[in-house]
Amino acid sequence: MDDKFNIDSHKLIYHYDRVCEFLKNGDCYPIYMEISPIGSCNHRCIFCAYDYIGYPNRKLETKRFLKFIDEIAKAGVKSLVYAGEGEPLLHPDIDKFIVYTKKKGIDVGIFTNGELLSKKLNEKILDKL
Repeated sequence: MDDKFNIDSHKLIYHYDRVCEFLKNGDCYPIYMEISPIGSCNHRCIFCAYDYIGYPNRKLETKRFLKFIDEIAKAGVKSLVYAGEGEPLLHPDIDKFIVYTKKKGIDVGIFTNGELLSKKLNEKILDKL
């Protein structure tokens, strides 16, 4: 098969059904997603590209986002990482997002600077990551 997308196929054997769906339909839901729950950060690291977009102060609306988790779980998304355009732990409901994502059968990860990890938050989320 000609690989015009230059995809490293070593993990595709674990997702045979999704590969077949893609080959048949030409499109399908992703296996993995990265989502930015908030557009602000508590640091100003000089090496971060985020500085170039001006720190937009926006965040995902909780009720709508939890419905989105239902949708992607039903569609077959396998893994979700909270990261992106800010510090995910700044979102006031990040614990709800992580717990709900895991409850829906989606593997969860997070990229964080870790400064906001409190004992209370750790107890809620660490065993879900």
